[in-house]
Amino acid sequence: MIENSETDPTIVKHAMLNHAHLLMTEENNEFAVNLYQAAHDKFPTDELIATYLAKAHFKRKNYSECQKMTTRLLMRNPNDFRLKFNLALCLYNKAQEVFQLQMRRVK
Repeated sequence: MIENSETDPTIVKHAMLNHAHLLMTEENNEFAVNLYQAAHDKFPTDELIATYLAKAHFKRKNYSECQKMTTRLLMRNPNDFRLKFNLALCLYNKAQEVFQLQMRRVK
């Protein structure tokens, strides 16, 4: 028997990811992050969704969330050099952002 496409989790997951990918290509990153987050909440063990969510946070320059997601992924896969590079890139950009902040002098 063929399952209804609304109840098949694989189809739901792919539909959510495809829609989020389209939103990312249209530079609608805020809605894409929300959709990736919804997919991550629905499928919390899927590492691909977590990777896409981290990338979306990076594109929104939300480096703290990107760092959290990438660190969680690294805890699952400590030998993944791609994740290590992504975390280093995130930390580099986060540091650049901090160094460009105007400092307030305290008297």
